[in-house]
Amino acid sequence: MKKLILSGLIGIALLAPFATIAQSIPDGPVASPPGWSCWAKGGKVTCVRTSTGPIED
Repeated sequence: MKKLILSGLIGIALLAPFATIAQSIPDGPVASPPGWSCWAKGGKVTCVRTSTGPIED
């Protein structure tokens, strides 16, 4: 459980610098990693898993 919380906090810390960039992204589809579908709306980027395979590190 501690490892999960720690990795979540690290993920938030890594994404924090991109918050200002996301505000300038126009609404619509954005670049997505393989197996994911991502889009921007209202300055926020949302991603949905489109593959049922394992998530690669």
